[in-house]
Amino acid sequence: MTIDTNHILIVAVVAGILHALAPDHWFPFVTIGKTQGWNSKRLFWITFLAGIGHLLSSVVIALFGMWLGMTVQQVGIFEGVRANITSFLLIGFGLFYLIWGLKYAMWKLLAHSVQNFSLSRWILFLLLVFGPCEPLIPFIFASVVEGWKSVMVISFAFSIATLVTMIVSVYAVYFGFSLVKIRISERFSHVIAGVTIMLAGIVVRILGI
Repeated sequence: MTIDTNHILIVAVVAGILHALAPDHWFPFVTIGKTQGWNSKRLFWITFLAGIGHLLSSVVIALFGMWLGMTVQQVGIFEGVRANITSFLLIGFGLFYLIWGLKYAMWKLLAHSVQNFSLSRWILFLLLVFGPCEPLIPFIFASVVEGWKSVMVISFAFSIATLVTMIVSVYAVYFGFSLVKIRISERFSHVIAGVTIMLAGIVVRILGI
């Protein structure tokens, strides 16, 4: 690889780490995992697969944009629109989960409710897949001048940095909560989860991350 590619590689890794620290990349997995009692294996695979889908969707869009002859700015505009929609969807999902949690708290439909709302993991997966991985797009466009091997290396490095940061963040917060001796009624745990997911979506919306 050339010096230029090496510089892009370093910046891509740093960008991948910082990008994955955004709350929408890990907080929903923590809250839903806690309220539904996911074990460490399930927590890992749901986070990992959602992260893969999140990254691949932007790679496909970037390559498709190149094929159409679009510039990085044009693809970035499209990704920005996706980001705005995703932030609203995250807020909407949190609101929906909050309403469902209130219903659960009022009628105590434990076994029936948890079983019927197991689709929440798939909602999280689709939200992250639909959500753009905006920082990756410029790196793909910048590295293509060095050849497709450079594109693959840069994309892989960014993806690994993003996935590792997501998983470490999820595990750190998830098991960190277990060390805090605060007892929250299981009856209201879903309500709290809905509120926190809504707040994560609002933070992403306001800060544009």
